[in-house]
Formats: sequence, structure tokens, C-alpha cells
Amino acid sequence: MTSKTRPRRRAASATQQGPSTQILDSRRLLYFYYVAKTGRFVGAEAALGVAQSAMSRQIQQLESELGLQLLERTGHGVTLTPFGEILYRDAEDILQRMSSTITELRDAASRNAQSVSIAAPPTFTNVYMADIILRLQARHPTLRVRAVEASSGSVMNQLTGGEVDCAIVSLANPPRRIVQRPLLTEPVTVICSPSHPVAKQKDVPRSQLHELDLVLPAALNGSRALLREYFSVEDVPLRSLIEADSLALSRQLVMQRRLCTILPTSSCEEQIAAGDLVAVALNPPLARTLYIARLRDHSPADAVRVLMDVTEEVVQRKQGRTRRPGKRSR
Repeated sequence: MTSKTRPRRRAASATQQGPSTQILDSRRLLYFYYVAKTGRFVGAEAALGVAQSAMSRQIQQLESELGLQLLERTGHGVTLTPFGEILYRDAEDILQRMSSTITELRDAASRNAQSVSIAAPPTFTNVYMADIILRLQARHPTLRVRAVEASSGSVMNQLTGGEVDCAIVSLANPPRRIVQRPLLTEPVTVICSPSHPVAKQKDVPRSQLHELDLVLPAALNGSRALLREYFSVEDVPLRSLIEADSLALSRQLVMQRRLCTILPTSSCEEQIAAGDLVAVALNPPLARTLYIARLRDHSPADAVRVLMDVTEEVVQRKQGRTRRPGKRSR
């Protein structure tokens, strides 16, 4: 085949070659744009918070790289040269595209970031949850955490409904679809004000409980289920004057009236130490075991495993501390 008949090679298109290696420094372009937009270096300084001298040097370097004068310096500010007009025309679009790309990248990173959620009753949240979240954030700063505080019964509903990844529950015999591991066992006591007659007793017999004006949880499962089982052993009626699933409300009512409640002692540690409340042991003793649970049919993500491990670590560390009981604790 002669050179006359040999087909010529097509030149690669701009798309095939990829983007040009001739690029503009984005910072210099930004300074130029704001100086051109405001017509004064002082205006750009106010908008960007960058010294005029620093911007002037960067724009001069931009002009040097392009081999073109972009701005005419005048006594009152600056005006655009014909070359500056061309660059200014496209600068806003270039900068906007760069900003949009950064936003898109950050949004994608946010969507891909791992998240984890946990539900717990107020008695647990009050003592442990802050430390759990802080430790999680220290180890995994990008991990998004959602903590839900709810009554014991609602916590289980949150878990079984798939609204949270794991939950703090107190069911010794959970449904088969629940996988759980024990966290702690703690005493449940009668909580009352120091002026209440029960505060002077060594303990409160189970048979005496129906005589007390009690503030008890409203939910049918969780803490109330534990109490119902405890009361039923001697056929003591489970009677409450007030039902409240708010831990803070229960404590306030007990401190201000001749009421009692039955709670894990840890849920009132600060008030007991301050002498505002008294914990009196039940006779026979009652204890509550808390578990961290997840759904069996949901393969746990790494974030869920980490959350469960950190929860166990925080509880063990706090349980290991030597606690000084309040002077009025019994």
C-alpha cells in the first residue's frame, strides 16, 4: 500500500486525551474574581478576610503565569482589561462548579458514613449513655450515633420494630428473634424521701408494699413486668397511686410528697448521695439484670458490634468503681 492510499490516523479528540494540563490556581482565581467583582482590593479583603497585599501578590503571579494583564490599577480601585473580562466571565462558573463538586463529595461521604442507633430506658441513659457516646466518638469520629430514651416497654418495641440497631432490655427470657448479652445485675430498692416513715426501716418486706403510695412505671413490660413477678410470689397486689415512665418525674414526686417508688438504686445515686432520697432494701431482695440486645435475623454491621462492645466496656468500668453510698442509704 503506497503512502497515498494508506489511511491517515485520526487525531485523538479532546475527550480521548483527557483534560488539559493547563490549569488555573483556584486560590488566585478566587482572589481575582472578588477583586474584579468589587472593583477594589479593600472590598475583596472585607469579603474574604485576606490581606490586600497577599491578594495583590497572588493576582500578579496569576498574570505572570498567563502572560497577560488582567487588571488595570487605578487610584480608585481596579478595572478589567479585555483579557480580564474574558477570565471574569468564566470565573464565577468555574468557582461555582468547584464548590458544587466539594458539596457533592461531602454529601456522598455523609451518606456512606456508618451510623448506629440504640434505645435505652431512662435509668440506664441517666448513668451510662453519655460515656458510651463519648467513647464511641473518640474511637470513630465519623460514626453517627442516635440514642433514644424511652420507657422499658417502648425500648423493646423500638428494637423489634427495627427502629434501632440495639437496645438495653431487662427480659431474662426474650423472644427467639432477640440475641442479647448480659451487662450488669443491680439491686432494685424502695426509693423515698428522708422524711418518709419507710426511710427509718432496715428493709421493706414484700407484704408491706401494697400499703405504700407508689409511683410505678406505666409500661406493662420491662420494669413493671419485673415488679409484677416479684409481687405475685406472695399474691401481693401490684398497686400504684401514680404511673409515670419519666425517671425525672418519678424522682421529683417522691422528693416532694409522701410517695415511694421502686427503682434500681443506680438511677438515684446523685440524689441519694446528696441526702435528697433514701434507698431501702426490699425483703426478700430484688435485682434487675440488664442486657444489650439486637435482632437475630439482622447480621450486625461493624458499627453495631463496636457499639455493643463499647457499651459493655463502659458498664464494666463504672461497675468496677467503688461507690460511696449516701449517708441516708439503707
